[in-house]
Amino acid sequence: MSFIVTGLPRSRTAWFAALFTALGKPCSHELTKDCNSLSDFKSRLKLAGTADSGVVLIKRTVNVPTVVIHRPVKHVVESLGVTDKKQIQFFEDMETNSLSISGLHVTYCDIDERIHEIISHCVGDLGDYYTVKMMQSFNIQRTNHNYSITDWALNLVKEF
Repeated sequence: MSFIVTGLPRSRTAWFAALFTALGKPCSHELTKDCNSLSDFKSRLKLAGTADSGVVLIKRTVNVPTVVIHRPVKHVVESLGVTDKKQIQFFEDMETNSLSISGLHVTYCDIDERIHEIISHCVGDLGDYYTVKMMQSFNIQRTNHNYSITDWALNLVKEF
């Protein structure tokens, strides 16, 4: 089952990967980091969904159900402790790119209220109520990131 949840870093992508996997819908986190090209990404996406901030950097269409989470850049920067102006501009550019992605667009503050709509959009059903409720109580974040503008991000833009 192929689907994508994307948005800026700290838009609950790690949480979405855990949620969908708990619902029996395998979902990777940050699949783009392991891919060398758009065709590599698409072939891996056939095996599972992905919750991945890198998708907003892809300039070409990936025709699968997609949810775009919009979180204010200011909140992302504060959460990550970013002060470098280039990194902040990079996140602003990512958010601008995300506006052109086809799919269901949801603001970060509306995720919990719209969670069953998000699940349905991605996988076609509403998900188990009790599993969703349990997962909503979890705070799942990756903390070992280096959010500088890395070779990964620059290569992703070139390769995809």
